Amino acid sequence: MALKECAKPAIENTGQKLIFYTLNSMTYQEHIRQILGDFSQIASQKYMNGVREHGGHLWEKKGLIDFAIEEAVDQVIYLLTLKKQIEDSGVELGTKDET
Repeated sequence: MALKECAKPAIENTGQKLIFYTLNSMTYQEHIRQILGDFSQIASQKYMNGVREHGGHLWEKKGLIDFAIEEAVDQVIYLLTLKKQIEDSGVELGTKDET
């Protein structure tokens, strides 16, 4: 079963292959393969950059857990800010109720 038509991409390649998908004729299986492929590419590059910049032995990195917690908090802040900005813009997203 193909997904319903979505809007055209608002963002193309931004260096980390961040793309808003168009799902005009993509099946669920094709979509998940695309997502997994993109994630694999992004995660691989991020991992290799981290190895070059920081090396291994995470347990030896002073303050790493606190830094990771800060990063998680940043994600929540970004998402809450994005949600508020979308609401304030008057754009209506998600008109379908979950069942």
